[in-house]
Amino acid sequence: MLSHFRQRGARSVSTALRKVFAEVGESKKAAFVAYMTAGFPEKADTVDLLLGLQEGGADIIEVGVPFSDPQADGATIQASNMASLVHNTSVKDCLQFVREARAGGLTVPVVLMGYFNPFIAYGKDALVADAAEAGVDGMIIVDLPPEEDDEFIAKCHGAGIAFVPLVTPTSSDERIKSLGDSAGSFLYVVSDTGITGTRTDMNADLGAFVERIKAQTNKPLAVGFGVSTAEHVAAVSKLSDGVVVGSAIVNSVAESNATTPAERRASVAEFVATLKAGTSDKEGPAAECSASTPGAASTAPRIFSGEANRVIVSPLCSYTSSNESNGREKLPGMFPLRSPGRGSATSP
Repeated sequence: MLSHFRQRGARSVSTALRKVFAEVGESKKAAFVAYMTAGFPEKADTVDLLLGLQEGGADIIEVGVPFSDPQADGATIQASNMASLVHNTSVKDCLQFVREARAGGLTVPVVLMGYFNPFIAYGKDALVADAAEAGVDGMIIVDLPPEEDDEFIAKCHGAGIAFVPLVTPTSSDERIKSLGDSAGSFLYVVSDTGITGTRTDMNADLGAFVERIKAQTNKPLAVGFGVSTAEHVAAVSKLSDGVVVGSAIVNSVAESNATTPAERRASVAEFVATLKAGTSDKEGPAAECSASTPGAASTAPRIFSGEANRVIVSPLCSYTSSNESNGREKLPGMFPLRSPGRGSATSP
């Protein structure tokens, strides 16, 4: 596992994140990016789970800030957001989790991933200052196109926090170049549009899409949405600089028999280690990316199988559009909330 020791004081933008991609590039591997919803399944679990992700081999950790209407997320992460909000997990709590994890030995870069409304409610200036102090290295704000608040992004970069934009297959070449220019460290590549759980095979155009992005920017690319097994990780690693896994990790926590934070930490570390193993074969034969043919057996890695990985890309993001986003059905795979109550979508 890579070690990324942090230096306090003056910070240049996204130094830790840049270091990760430089190191994995030299080792001919892809960075493994692991996501976990803060406050799930309980607030008391979050710090241990973050440390468990690192112990399992995560090179970068995304900390999901819960929100009541996570329109770009599938059933699993939607449910984990709702469960976290039952415990009234706030942005302030999320920053405190990062602080405590850093104090407990977390050294890999941390990226906050969420939606702009809770960040606005917290206060944009306060968020930048407090996130930098807590040890946050980057932010992915799903519903914030860079041009909508370039002042906020500039403040993030000035504090050493990288803004990580999303790029989708519907992004034009001009748009991709613009997103690359706004990125403080890397681009988050959304592997497919629409509800990814309805597909059984890897997006036939993913390889060409990644090459199209590389023609417009030299920023590292981390591919996410739908990656759930070591086989999937290996296939995507051959195409990109990083691989993002979210729903599969959250599901592993939800379905674990562990009952204490320490047990969940050990369990998630073991699960992540099995996924991380896929990044070690970056230079092997490239995966076939062929579309399914009805009635024919497919040898392509099955990237998007399973209800747990359903994802809807919100048209509000201005990155892509989906007719499925309005009037969505209730998706299967929801795990039960652990206690009654109501969480706030926007509490700081």
